[in-house]
Amino acid sequence: MAARHVARSRHHRHVHPSVSLVRGVLAGALLVLLLAGIPWGLLRYVGRPLPDHAPTGEEITDVLASPMSASLLLNTLACLLWTTWALFAVDVLRTAGETVRGTTRAPRQHGTGPTHGLAGALIGAVVLALLPYRGSQLAAAAHQHSATVDLSAEGTRTAASDQRADEHAEPPTPRGGKAVVVRPPRNGVYDSLWRIAQRHLGDGDRWPEIYALNRGRPQPDGRALAHPCLIRPGWVLRLPDTQTGPDGSRPPGNEPEPPLPTPPRSPDPPPHRPPSHEQDGEEADVGLDLPGGAFVGVGLAAAAAAAAAVVLRRRRIRYRPGSGERGDVHLAPVVRALRMANEDLRLQQEVDGPNSTTVLPADEAEDVGRAEASRQPSAASRDKRVIGVKEGQALAWDLARSRGLGLTGPGALDAARSLLIHYLAEKHTSARGADVLMTHLDAQRLLGTYAARNTQLPRLHVTADTSEALAVLEAEVLSRTRIGEEAADYSDAGKPTELVFLGTPSPTEEHRLQAVLDSGSSVGVCGILLGQWRPGETLCVEADGTVVSTSASRADAFTGTRLFTLPAADARDLLDLLAEAAMASAETKEDTPAPTAERLSESSPEGSEADIRLPSEPIMAPTRPFHGQRLRRSVSHAQQALRLQVFGHVRVTYQPPGAGGPVEVTHALAPKQREVLAYLALHKDGARRDTLTATIWPDAPRRRPYNSLHATLSHLRRALRLATHEEITDITSYADKHYVLDREHVAVDLWDFEHAVRAARGPGIDERAREDHLRRATALYVGDFAAEITAEWLEAPREALRRDYLDAMSTLVRLRSGTDPREALDLLEQARELDPYNEAIYRDIARMQARLGLPDAVFRTFDLLRRALAELGESPSEKSIRLYEALRHSETGGVRGKQNT
Repeated sequence: MAARHVARSRHHRHVHPSVSLVRGVLAGALLVLLLAGIPWGLLRYVGRPLPDHAPTGEEITDVLASPMSASLLLNTLACLLWTTWALFAVDVLRTAGETVRGTTRAPRQHGTGPTHGLAGALIGAVVLALLPYRGSQLAAAAHQHSATVDLSAEGTRTAASDQRADEHAEPPTPRGGKAVVVRPPRNGVYDSLWRIAQRHLGDGDRWPEIYALNRGRPQPDGRALAHPCLIRPGWVLRLPDTQTGPDGSRPPGNEPEPPLPTPPRSPDPPPHRPPSHEQDGEEADVGLDLPGGAFVGVGLAAAAAAAAAVVLRRRRIRYRPGSGERGDVHLAPVVRALRMANEDLRLQQEVDGPNSTTVLPADEAEDVGRAEASRQPSAASRDKRVIGVKEGQALAWDLARSRGLGLTGPGALDAARSLLIHYLAEKHTSARGADVLMTHLDAQRLLGTYAARNTQLPRLHVTADTSEALAVLEAEVLSRTRIGEEAADYSDAGKPTELVFLGTPSPTEEHRLQAVLDSGSSVGVCGILLGQWRPGETLCVEADGTVVSTSASRADAFTGTRLFTLPAADARDLLDLLAEAAMASAETKEDTPAPTAERLSESSPEGSEADIRLPSEPIMAPTRPFHGQRLRRSVSHAQQALRLQVFGHVRVTYQPPGAGGPVEVTHALAPKQREVLAYLALHKDGARRDTLTATIWPDAPRRRPYNSLHATLSHLRRALRLATHEEITDITSYADKHYVLDREHVAVDLWDFEHAVRAARGPGIDERAREDHLRRATALYVGDFAAEITAEWLEAPREALRRDYLDAMSTLVRLRSGTDPREALDLLEQARELDPYNEAIYRDIARMQARLGLPDAVFRTFDLLRRALAELGESPSEKSIRLYEALRHSETGGVRGKQNT
């Protein structure tokens, strides 16, 4: 690290020759002034430094016994100046000699001091001014010697540190050699086949060749190599031919190195770094700051939005009318935030074009070709994943090649959770993905007690302890190695899914884990370690995800990077979402796209007959907290001049005084005004100003967050005054920081619907009155809540109201099916038109058609179901298919019975 800072400071002193010339002239003038001016001034104003005669004892005694005189003080200072000048002159001569000798051999080291430092600075400035080209070459050579950086997967190290390490290393095997001795551990880092291949063959990925040559060979301690992840110090391993690689090419370590010029180079590679695309200093194109404190990548936002779409679609399709289920209509706050962020990014891309966010590969930042190829996100290789942001650019990292990434510090757990979720969510946006292996204790450490019940994720595997996890990893490395040997090489499509071990390194198992990660680096086995990881890389992470310190090999690549982080609560919510999406996807794969006659024999007659029944009576208790459930004095619609309709498209009609029909005034309202009216209609008892603003204007400025709300309400009042000819000036009131619709002037269909549904669920009501309330409710529901408005906050209430309608219709069908099956069938068809994707409605229609003896209609109903679900990329469930087969079987049996009779 020190050598890196020295090299950087030297680099910054490289200036233009003209500036060096000016500095050299000034330094030369100062040097002449100090060497000649000081003695000239002393001789002129003070006198010679040597006395005229040697002082006697009496003179010395008199001087010491007498008070200090001005002449004595002046002479003393003159002696000090002469001494300092003499030392400076000697340092100038010595530095000049070293500079001359430095052109042919390295200078000798001497003691340093203020005079020596001043002399060196002045002499150096003069020499650089007189010999600019020679000086540049010397400076470049010194700079390159101290700051040559290797950013390969083995790690970034200075040349000086490599030289010190090589002094204690074993002598390298000659190129014609055939064996190597396994090194003993150093600083807790054990030798491995990967490191031996990297050290002696020039390519760590050639370790399978060493393993193939030495498998089963007896070693000096009587043991034999049986597993690539376990080698012992002192073993003698044969090496493959070092002249050619497995494909006949010469390995990099054996290629002759031609003498090349060594131009000066910078420790940082700004010429090869693509330009940043951050806007206004923000990182919106790379990372997302969420309200709960999480910082995630845009890829997770897209994956969460895709998973949420699958979950919401499946919930709507599989809901059973009459069940009263409402617990799954809301999404977690972090999921809603990610969906909103993904929608904002999508709209931004439609305006600005495709995202051009730069991706910097952390392990190849100095490779010109790869850096140029990484200008687009899709150009990052399959093995690299974006794990954070540095200077407004996405930072990609090849976890497998690093042979383990350790995380320490206050933000280590949040960063590990983020990596876990990012890996598991990849399958929803790309073909690649990863399996994650954790121990039970580490799962509890990251996710709390939630980990014990979250076992339905197909890509998350939890083992009892570290030993069991390592056994799984070792078996996977062996299996993948054998497959790779048989397949000769992996194509991008044929590469196995990555297997990530996420856990705490155990001191007793560290050697074994290191061997697994070294051997598995070429077959997609990698590790994220919670704690210090000496064999690989270790990052110290602050609570906000900022990397404050790293292992020396990755200081430049990671220092200042902000890693993605996820709090525990958000991670659990996202795991729930991914688990439900995975279950939905699994059901889709298992579902048969179309029923066939061959499956008839698989249906159980008893189970099939049990499925042929009408919906049971729904749960009559309120399942959603209706707003305004307190009893209030109702206002007659005749006294309310405005009618607000929020089912279907938002509409506002005005009933002028006197004769004549209502007049629609919706055209006078802007989209945001309609959204505010829909929100206030949903909150019958009123909504807080801050909540209303945060919901509809989430990006409002913090200084004046209510400007947009006030402007919208002002325009709404003006539009109503113009549309009603000054009859109605306002339909909202504000009191106690709450906005509410004025019930004396406006009637709302949603309030009437809720009142009818609540009345139908009331206790002690007879069937005739209940049927009247249900007919009133189902007649009011003419479409989804505020169907034309696309906003995240609308999703949950829209689904809840749809389910209220389906529950009401289910109860009404049950009441009418006993006396008028035809009307019950018409009601079901009406429900299907308003919700064409609910499977239970189609099943009820098919049962009713079979009851009425309409076999052809049953076939058409299931054909409509397949077509409707195909629009969503879904297919009928197993339950629907079994019902269709059972209904067709019962119809066929009935026809045969009539023929036999």
